[in-house]
Amino acid sequence: VNFSGFLEDEAGNRIPGKTINLKENKTVIATTITDENGGWVFSLTPERGEYVLSAEFPGGGGYLISRTSKYTVRVGLFIFGLQEVGDREVSASYDRIEGTKYTCPEPCRAYSMTAHFIGGHARAKCAIYDSSFNLVGATEELTNLQYEDWYTFKFPHPPRLGAADYYLVIMMEANMWMLRFSRDGQSGTQAITYGPWPDLFAPSLGTRRWSIYCNCMKVAVHTLTVNSSPVTGIPVAVDGESIGTTPTTARLIEGEHRVETEEEIET
Repeated sequence: VNFSGFLEDEAGNRIPGKTINLKENKTVIATTITDENGGWVFSLTPERGEYVLSAEFPGGGGYLISRTSKYTVRVGLFIFGLQEVGDREVSASYDRIEGTKYTCPEPCRAYSMTAHFIGGHARAKCAIYDSSFNLVGATEELTNLQYEDWYTFKFPHPPRLGAADYYLVIMMEANMWMLRFSRDGQSGTQAITYGPWPDLFAPSLGTRRWSIYCNCMKVAVHTLTVNSSPVTGIPVAVDGESIGTTPTTARLIEGEHRVETEEEIET
């Protein structure tokens, strides 16, 4: 990962030979010296995670440094959903679930969800349902979201996701406000008493495209091969889903899986 810019005076002249600090949040993690053209660059090899970087010239003197604003670097991470603040707003006058179908582009583990609220004193939490409306994973609950901002909800048990469509949803108490973006999505809404997540999402479908996204960590994918001898054609299921009959293969996200067959076979 390269993070670079220039140091200039107020007239736009570039300043060589000055120290530049690189910060991750508020901590200085590296320093460098501007080159003969006033340029600076930091080359980083961070571990997997999310980092918010900024560059600082600590010397004063009226010098200006480019790229001082927060620069977010994600290593082995990605986001799917809508990251734009919606231009339309809706109030929750009753307890409800709201969500939009978005496409996860590759296998991952979801470690949090982020949604944009206008504010309120009610409770809210997020969850993921698959395209058949089955619950995949649920986040922690946040309360007293008083100010308009993006709020992030963490998964206590990060769920595995495949490259597929998922409903990213929010359960809100009455008197909570939230922004939505447009009417060109595939959304669902369900009136429900605020409480545990239902195993099945039973929405009325619509076209709202909510300002909500999922923060994901990439995972390795491996090939499982199942053979049987001398008999073939034995049904095999992985995590309750059929993958065909022996001999057969399946691509699985790294982690623990349950393999079931009707006979004792060699795997």
